[in-house]
Parts: sequence; C-alpha cells; structure tokens
Amino acid sequence: AGVYVEATEFKVYDEAASETVAEFVSDGACNLYHNNVKRFYTVSDGASVRGGEGEEARLYLEADEGDDNADIWRIEADTSGSLNIHNYASGSYEKSIACAGNGGVDLYHNNALQCKTVDGGLNFADGKRGYFGDSSDLQIWHDGSHNTIQSTNGRIYVNGIGRVQLQTGDGS
Repeated sequence: AGVYVEATEFKVYDEAASETVAEFVSDGACNLYHNNVKRFYTVSDGASVRGGEGEEARLYLEADEGDDNADIWRIEADTSGSLNIHNYASGSYEKSIACAGNGGVDLYHNNALQCKTVDGGLNFADGKRGYFGDSSDLQIWHDGSHNTIQSTNGRIYVNGIGRVQLQTGDGS
C-alpha cells in the first residue's frame, strides 16, 4: 500500500493549485515551500534554509523529542549578516552565541553578554572574570576602577629572561 509516482519532476500544489507546496526533482533538489515561498531545499552537498526578503533564516533543533525547554535550540542568520544561536531553557529564547560576519563572536550566559572576541584578543566587560584551571584556581578581572589577579591555590610566578619589571602608570 502506498502512493508511487514516477517522474523526473514532481510538484505538489495547494487545493486551489495556486501555490506550490513542494517540488521534487530527479537527481536534484527537494524544495519545500511555506505560503508559496521556498524555505527549505536540498543542494548537492547538504540542505539550505531560506528566509524571505527582509526576514531571518531560522533552523529549529529539538533534542529528545523536544519535550523539555532545555531540549530546544534555534540557529538564526539575521538580516544584518550575523549568525546567532539561541536556547529555550528558560521558556523563552535567549541568546547564547552571536557571530558577526567579518567580525567578532559574543558569548552569553543567561542572556547576558560575558565576553567577546576583538581584533587581537578577547574582551571581558567590567566585572566579568576570566577563570583558569579546572577549579578556577586563577582569576583575572577588572571592576571598572581596579585590576585583580587572584590565585586560590599557591603562588603566582612572574618569569622573564633577564629583568622582570613591574611599573606604575607613570613608568616608575
């Protein structure tokens, strides 16, 4: 039992035959439409999701049948040229990662920006800490007025070839 169609191209239209719902091309693409706009289609090396003119392109991922909020994710290419990854763990979408085309990557925790890549390195906002070691044994941070390097397990060594020099802002 089933429906079998033999054709080099097969199209499915709505009940009025005025809008394309799907197209299937032998040895070619499978195209799926929403409201007569091609949104999902296969290409020779994968698949593509397309947003409409002036709209984002979004791909939704649901692990474990999507039965828990933490199972739900969204990948989005927005109209400014950025790629964003959102999680749904709290019951609404929150940004986890934002990637700017030809630019930086922003990392979020609980929808709050924690750090971002910049030309030449990594930038932490005031009050955000860099944690190093499996137990966060070394921490570095700037609170807007002061800079702190803190070790919670042992010594901090500063090594150099020849002279090691610590200076104040005026060079003394």
